[in-house]
Amino acid sequence: FRPARTRAACARSTDGQLTSVAGYAGAARTGLDGRVCYHNPLARDSDYGRLGFAEAVQVAVPEEQMTLFADAFFERFRSGVRHDPQDKGGEYRSVLGLPDGINSRFIGAFKAAAGRAGMGLVAGAGG
Repeated sequence: FRPARTRAACARSTDGQLTSVAGYAGAARTGLDGRVCYHNPLARDSDYGRLGFAEAVQVAVPEEQMTLFADAFFERFRSGVRHDPQDKGGEYRSVLGLPDGINSRFIGAFKAAAGRAGMGLVAGAGG
């Protein structure tokens, strides 16, 4: 993780200005009562991994920094793999959501960055 590069991509000048929202993305259904929960034996019907969700983080990136952010995002991968000795499985897959999805005006920057990392992009089904 390169905080200085991420700060630059998000046009933030200090650690205190880098903000995000964590949650789940990438699935089409929820558990009982619309819940999506972390692994919990008491709420197995709402387990985000069983429902097909991935862990996700929402960040706000200024449009003029999108290419820099795309490069910073894909630098986390080596030969298409995000190396993490602890987190394995579908809930830890790499997901990326852009305004208008695969038709986003920013898609070119992310396709190019993905290609440099030995990866490609696949259109999702929303969620």
